Amino acid sequence: MALNQNNATLPKTPFSRTAVATAAETAFQLPTNAVTLLAVADNTDGARITGLYAITRANPGAIQNCQLYKLVGTTYTLIDSVTMANTTPSATVANVKADFGFSTDNPLELNEDEGLAVAIGGAVANGIVFRCQGGFYAQ
Repeated sequence: MALNQNNATLPKTPFSRTAVATAAETAFQLPTNAVTLLAVADNTDGARITGLYAITRANPGAIQNCQLYKLVGTTYTLIDSVTMANTTPSATVANVKADFGFSTDNPLELNEDEGLAVAIGGAVANGIVFRCQGGFYAQ
C-alpha cells in the first residue's frame, strides 16, 4: 500500500513591519490617508501574518477606528477594523493597544503580490503605531 503523506507549507523568512498613521481616514472605499504597513514589493511569494496591533503614542482624543486594508497594486480593500479606546497614557497608565486578533492559530494569509495598509478614523497628532509580524513563504 502506498503511503499518502500530508505536507504543510510553512513560511521560511520571519519579518515584522511598523507604520504610523496620523491623518483621518473615512473614505473606506477609496482611502487617501492609508499608510503602507507591508509593501506589495516585499511579498513576492505570499505571507502569513501571525500578529497585528495598533498602539497609541498619546491620547487619541476620541475612540479610534483602526483600519486594515489589503493592498493589490493601487487598489485598497478594507478587510478588518478594530476600535481603540480613548485613554491618556502616563507614567501609571499604559498606552492603549488594539489587537486585530491574528495569531499562529488564526493567521491572516496573503497571496503573492499583496500588501497591507492601515489607517485611523480621526487625526492624531502624535500618531498611532501599527505593527505586524509573521513570515514570508519562499518558492
